[in-house]
Order: sequence, then structure tokens, then C-alpha cells
Amino acid sequence: MRAISWMICRLSLLSLTLMGCASSGGTSAGAVESDRVEPPAMTSRGVAPQLQVPITTSGARSPVRVTIEVMIDDTGRPDMSTFKATGIGAAENRTALERWIENSAFRPARHGSVSVPGIYRIMLEARIERR
Repeated sequence: MRAISWMICRLSLLSLTLMGCASSGGTSAGAVESDRVEPPAMTSRGVAPQLQVPITTSGARSPVRVTIEVMIDDTGRPDMSTFKATGIGAAENRTALERWIENSAFRPARHGSVSVPGIYRIMLEARIERR
């Protein structure tokens, strides 16, 4: 896709949904509640990234729908070597999204009263604001 600097638009986040942690899962029959792992959580979002709108081959603007996954260590720091961004607009916005996650604060996953590493997942949807 063409990267055209004038096509960088201010986008508002339509939805910011924490999708849960892979290791958190629900409590299954016979499982003890203390075996449940509470997923990591973003405690400070910082400044939302300015996102570039992808352009289709026909020249139309695509919506931005990106899922982000990153491992948060037991101290609450994101391990950026595990950062993944997938979906429409992920490639065009990878650097901005990495910077946003890197500069955000997290509470680590919890297993009982112990901090443990866990996967943080979030889905972002954005639309163009017309002014």
C-alpha cells in the first residue's frame, strides 16, 4: 500500500477493549478458584497514537482494526520482543503502536497474591473524524 504522509489523519478510538489473557481462562469444573490467573491490565494509557489510515488499491480509506498482544513481565513491564500487531492497519501503524505500548504502564498478571508474567491483549478500532 502507498504510504502518503498527507493521508495521516487524526483518528479517534472507537473501541478499546481488553480481550483477556490467554492464561486467564474461565474456571473449569473442579478447578480451584485460586488456580485462576488474573490477566495483566493497562493502568496508564499515555497519549493515544496518531494512526495512519490504510489506503486500498482503489484509493478508498480502510477502517483501522488492530489487535495487539504483548507479554507483560512480573514487574509490569512490556517485553517488546513479544509485541504483535495484527489486523487492518497494523503494518502501517506498527511503530506508533509499539511506542504507545512501550510508554504505557501495566499491572502484571496475578496468580493469587503473586505477580506473574502474562499476555496483554487489546483490540483497537478507529474511525476518521470529519471536521
